[in-house]
Amino acid sequence: MKKNLGFSSYISAQSATGVPVHAHKLREFIARFSWEETFMKLAMLAGALANYRTNGGEYYSQHVYNELTKLRFSFRKIDWLIGDHVLRNKENPVAHEQAIYFLQSLAILYGKTIGPTPSDLEVGQLLLAANDHLTSWKEEDAPPLSRSDRLTAEFCHLARFNTHHDPLRGIVRTALIFEHPPKQGLLSDPAKWTDLQERAFGTSFTEWLEIFLLPLFYFSQTWGTHKDGKWIAPIITPQTWYAKTALQPTWTDHHFSSLTTTRVEARSHIEASLRSDGLPHAPTFFIRTPFIKLNSGNLVAASPWAIREQLRGGIWMRHREATRSFSDDIRTWTSAFGQTFEAACRNIALETIGQSNPTTKLILSTAIGSSDELEDIVTIESDGIVLFSVKSRLVLESVARQAVSRRNLLNWYEEFLFGPGNKKKKHQPGALRLLDARIHAIRSGQTEIRETLAPIFPVLVTFDDLCENGALDRWIAKKYSEHDMPRPPNTHPPVLLTINDFEALMSLSSSGHLITSILSRKHSEEWRDATMSALLLSYSPNGSLLCAKSFLKRFSEIDERAFSRFFPDAAHSR
Repeated sequence: MKKNLGFSSYISAQSATGVPVHAHKLREFIARFSWEETFMKLAMLAGALANYRTNGGEYYSQHVYNELTKLRFSFRKIDWLIGDHVLRNKENPVAHEQAIYFLQSLAILYGKTIGPTPSDLEVGQLLLAANDHLTSWKEEDAPPLSRSDRLTAEFCHLARFNTHHDPLRGIVRTALIFEHPPKQGLLSDPAKWTDLQERAFGTSFTEWLEIFLLPLFYFSQTWGTHKDGKWIAPIITPQTWYAKTALQPTWTDHHFSSLTTTRVEARSHIEASLRSDGLPHAPTFFIRTPFIKLNSGNLVAASPWAIREQLRGGIWMRHREATRSFSDDIRTWTSAFGQTFEAACRNIALETIGQSNPTTKLILSTAIGSSDELEDIVTIESDGIVLFSVKSRLVLESVARQAVSRRNLLNWYEEFLFGPGNKKKKHQPGALRLLDARIHAIRSGQTEIRETLAPIFPVLVTFDDLCENGALDRWIAKKYSEHDMPRPPNTHPPVLLTINDFEALMSLSSSGHLITSILSRKHSEEWRDATMSALLLSYSPNGSLLCAKSFLKRFSEIDERAFSRFFPDAAHSR
């Protein structure tokens, strides 16, 4: 059985036939159809892909796949090549998040105001053609990068799309991070924190989350799924959606408006990023404004992924913008967020491992950043010491999704992980450089840890996804050498964890699995090219062991409150 590594390459027209579809042919092809019908069909496809785990055995995307494989019965050689190639490579996707945004942008640019709806086969052909044009970068590599560096940059870009995290944990995590003020700094004042969130959300964060975003998020979980003989479309009529709820129309319309664009507005965004061939370069504005308004007045969502991003980057950005009322210094917010994120991670470790675990000893400082801090979170087991360094910094949008420059992407990673720092500008050294210093302190006996020769496992826990992959691991190993940072004896290579993977690792620990044992496997020959998410899932294929009991309890409480706020009359009759 082939092991799931956590990622795969997609199929393009060129990979199937040996010849790419030219840009002008793609533009002409999509211009034959109604822009609204094309956008909605792609949005439905996005829903099916994002929500495939909640589907009841019927998959909307399967129709596209089936129509493409039927081409192998065609007498036209090019059609036969496509049908045969798609069938033989069924584990490689044709439809995926990046291609869907790309085609939705093309539909907005070139689609007809009134026109036919593309068939499932035509959607499949559009996707194959789009996949021919997704790997270009805005800027040339100057000077040229090595093949391995180019590969690393490609993986780190592409892995930002098509993520499938546990929505339950995402909701609880959001509440844990953003509910409470930091312990230090300007925003530690409860009155200022309350004022900040009133400015950001028009109410308290908790109320906004529970009466607006969560119901919307829940609804997005149904898009593209099959129920009662029908496919659920990603379409909302706001006035109908909140008509039987406790939501105030003016307040709700304002929040929907902040997440919505029109075709005219979207066109101006897309045209600003057009390449010389008339195709958009890495369109990502749907991440910030997931809805587009149709001529009917209804709203259609580009994808559930774009809605889910509001639980993460959307909330972060609202806080950031509201902080401008208190300070023009971005560090006012980033410092506060760093504290709330680390506090959430400490809380997760406490609730899962606890202070009296028989196999895993948890060490936390008396406070975040206090003088007794060995590292943000430390665990000690019979097989070694794990140092968890928690980092809240977000990856720049130009680095992450917009594919501006492979070199800029790698430069950002190098500065974040290995940068020397700048005391005058209050810039800390790189995350792995700081971890390396902690390891040397332990090895030289400068800490309270007496197991100075024990194996050490350095782990970086990040709020944003660094898109760990085998190519990135090898690039990091190379950079250790280039920066003259030889790994101390009996020290394992660093492991990169998203907050999602950190939660899963802590939950597995509470179920009796040794953290050191799991981390040791990551750099084994079997798993070194897989994602950490794939490795963790191998311990619990149905995901039941990856969600802590405390998260289930918190989710139940949040869900109950959200229902009571959204449907107060129904809540009384429960």
